[in-house]
Amino acid sequence: MQRLLLAVALLVTVVACGGPKPAAPYWSVEATTDAQVFEVLRQAGKVEACALLPRAELADLGTPGPDRLHQTAGCRVNLQRPDGTGTLFLQVVAGVFDGAWGYVPEGNRPATIGGASVVTVEDRATTRDGRVPDGERWCRVDVKYPASVGYQLNLRLPAGSDSPCPAAERLARVVMDRWVEQPPHGTTPGLPRSIVAGIDPCAVPKSLGAAIDAREQQLGACSFTLDGAPSGIIFDYFPEESFAGGRRDDRGRYVLPEGYALMKGQLGPAFADSENGRLAPAVIVPDDTPTSHRVMNAVLDHFA
Repeated sequence: MQRLLLAVALLVTVVACGGPKPAAPYWSVEATTDAQVFEVLRQAGKVEACALLPRAELADLGTPGPDRLHQTAGCRVNLQRPDGTGTLFLQVVAGVFDGAWGYVPEGNRPATIGGASVVTVEDRATTRDGRVPDGERWCRVDVKYPASVGYQLNLRLPAGSDSPCPAAERLARVVMDRWVEQPPHGTTPGLPRSIVAGIDPCAVPKSLGAAIDAREQQLGACSFTLDGAPSGIIFDYFPEESFAGGRRDDRGRYVLPEGYALMKGQLGPAFADSENGRLAPAVIVPDDTPTSHRVMNAVLDHFA
């Protein structure tokens, strides 16, 4: 399972008179201990991605549709344009290992803006000859603070569009102003309230006695070792109809999709989503072993 992680520190500086100054923002200092890494995860998990970008900033890219939940720490907004449909994804990210942030082509050098490391990844940079790829255009901007926490903005525009990167970079800078406010879940009007938003994904593994490495974690997932074997759990949203296929476990509580060594359990009622039908908050547990079944049942009990 893909490695996971995060980081940050709450500093208290003592002034000469002996009184403590306010703690520095958790994202401004590199995490050097396990406790700091877990604190970064906890704090970042509170942030609602859809509240980080003012909708008025999207006007020159198209007519934005409703805000939609995207994974457990992200937001999706569709853009209706004369030439087709574009999509903006904004994801809160936390992880001290590079795998938490995605692939960055060699030679993409970061810029330092507002105390953050900013990296732009353009679609053509991922092709062998540097040509514009067929199909939709895309650009990703990673904004990463010293604690290895921040956000990732991905803008996709219809085929034939100019590079989305200038617009994506502008929007990523706009988000910086909202980032310091750390808007909590529930800030965006009309956005479904999800039972998996802001949760501690490692809470159940901890209760089972699993060994959890702070430097293998990221938002919305937990990597751990239990009964001597590596494992993990991932929280996300899936179409309600996807729980009808495969086979049910003996208790009928979760689905084991045919052909895949994983289990998928629905954690709460589905909510409306205009594009993908109804989506349900769910958990995925890899493998089909006594240990993985124990983990899945414990997660379902936790959310019952």
